[in-house]
Amino acid sequence: MAYKAKFLTPAEGGLGAATVATSGKLLTGNGTNWVASTPTFPTGSATSGKFLQSDGTNWIASTPTFPTTAGTSGKMLVSNGTNWVSSTPTFPNASATAGKLIVSDGTNWVASTPTYPNASATTRKILVSDGTNFVASTETWSNPGTSGNLLSSDGTNWVTTVTPSVTSITLSAGTALNKYVVGTFTPALNFGGAAVGITYSSQNGQYTQIGNTIFFTFVLDMTSKGSSVGAATITGFPVTSGTHGNNCMAPFVMQRLTLTTNYTVALFQMGNSSTTASLFQQGSGQAFATLTDTNFASNTTIFCEGFYHTA
Repeated sequence: MAYKAKFLTPAEGGLGAATVATSGKLLTGNGTNWVASTPTFPTGSATSGKFLQSDGTNWIASTPTFPTTAGTSGKMLVSNGTNWVSSTPTFPNASATAGKLIVSDGTNWVASTPTYPNASATTRKILVSDGTNFVASTETWSNPGTSGNLLSSDGTNWVTTVTPSVTSITLSAGTALNKYVVGTFTPALNFGGAAVGITYSSQNGQYTQIGNTIFFTFVLDMTSKGSSVGAATITGFPVTSGTHGNNCMAPFVMQRLTLTTNYTVALFQMGNSSTTASLFQQGSGQAFATLTDTNFASNTTIFCEGFYHTA
């Protein structure tokens, strides 16, 4: 006797699909029957190393590839910018001692030799080495304070200390020593209040102000004395002198400066309430005489140091 095979339709109580499904559909159970899946799945071969991933509607082959062979023990998956590949360095693949960190040995990532605290410490503790491991410090450290403050030990902990600051020192005579300044200035030679054509190879000055006293030094090394004429003065001092500025006089060293007959010393004298000084010459039995352009050459050099008062 011959038998014929027949699939029953769903109407006949069978499991066969009643209609042809969209390409890429799978049969899935709906709890009662087998029906065509809502999402589709790839119907062709994918590139080696691709995974199935959802695009939000269907399952598609992943864009990046993944390794298709077992990696070396301790390797991790990392992106090379296009695909996921096995990492070059290895990572520890076994449990480490409590308190260890992962550090690089120059080739791979390994468990650190020292341990580190793995529990919370008291506020403001820091990590210090005990010679083998890093541990929480015994002492605490103060939080940052006002800019310029310092840390000092109170015998147990490090605490914020206000930076020492001197605003005024009152001397026995009652004068306030309340300023200390170090700086530079640019001196300039004038003849008759002008400096037409005067040039220098060196023209610089330095000063220190302590309270109301200005200590200075300067050099003027001329390469041309220009065309201005008249009394010689030095301008450009950094702080205005006091009302008795001309009490401050000092000799200065000069090269290629021609003094008048019977005069042997060149002198600097600060002006009153001024940033300009006058230049004089003196000799035995002679009155002070003003230096002028006629005493200077185009290659005259002046070296001078001294002090004056602001009040």
